[in-house]
Amino acid sequence: MRKFNVIRILAFLMMALPLLATQSRAQGELSFNQLPQNVRQTIRSTQNACLEMDPDNKTNDDMSGVSFIDLDGSGGIDIILSSREICRWPVKGAGCSTGGCAFEIWKQTGDRKWGKVLEETEIANPWIAASDGKLQAIGLSTLQYSGRCDGRNGDGPKKVCNYILTRKNNKWEWIDLEKGLQPQRGR
Repeated sequence: MRKFNVIRILAFLMMALPLLATQSRAQGELSFNQLPQNVRQTIRSTQNACLEMDPDNKTNDDMSGVSFIDLDGSGGIDIILSSREICRWPVKGAGCSTGGCAFEIWKQTGDRKWGKVLEETEIANPWIAASDGKLQAIGLSTLQYSGRCDGRNGDGPKKVCNYILTRKNNKWEWIDLEKGLQPQRGR
């Protein structure tokens, strides 16, 4: 019965999310030079690795893979960085591996100050649902090698876990779609 409920929830989300998902926009946006140094360094090193492996694999936009959202309604400009999107296609060794690509979220903690609040390896483009620029939920798929995923579902060496993440009281709540809708607290 539980598996049936999870499947119904997934089916609903698959239908509803295209309507909910937006290009996340917070109160404002930053230029490349206004991004935190760590974020700029990640982008540059990923771009350089992509070019080194394939000279055609570079976008002309330094902000590829960067989007903005307000995690908690505070009006901050929080940063989402998806290594999968920095280059024209994902490349092993350029922010990606056979286990997926880096996905990071940086929370604005003060004037021109950010701290990393999420760092995961995702195996497919995460979906992000927002309303008026404020985060509602993130859908994230990871492999069993990504920490919290114990690989109990799927066949073969690459087992997948699917989560819905929400943020409450400055903490992530991880809802494991295989286990049902019971949140697991995280950082």
